[in-house]
Amino acid sequence: IFFAGSVEGNSTVRNAGLAEIERLKAAGYRIDQPTERLPYDAFLERMSRSWLAWSPEGMGWDCNRHYEASIAQAVPLMNRPTIIRHAPLLDGVHGVYYDVEPGGLERAALAALADKDRLKHMAIAARDHVFAHHTRRAYCERVLRMALEP
Repeated sequence: IFFAGSVEGNSTVRNAGLAEIERLKAAGYRIDQPTERLPYDAFLERMSRSWLAWSPEGMGWDCNRHYEASIAQAVPLMNRPTIIRHAPLLDGVHGVYYDVEPGGLERAALAALADKDRLKHMAIAARDHVFAHHTRRAYCERVLRMALEP
């Protein structure tokens, strides 16, 4: 599981999830959690070596981390959204969602890691979905279509 992000002074979801990430680490799961800010290419490379990329909400729910993980072919591990989204990553298809109640992240991660073949398929589906709907080009094309519709 890969995670690079701030926790202190951020979302309570991150603080709560960090304890669960630590329990997974203590149970022998490999957690890649750099403490220093990585250059972007190193960030993507390290994330691409992970099955899952923990992408909890921060100052808001939707963020580029969900889509960066997908492009790097690490399946995003996200807390359930609290907003309506455009072309969302679907649970079990493009990503893994978890409930923020205690143990939710840990249960979701363990269930996902138990089926690596499924994670491979999800990673490819997520990458294709993000290229189709969540790149700058895709956003611009959507805005143009909406603006030009009668």
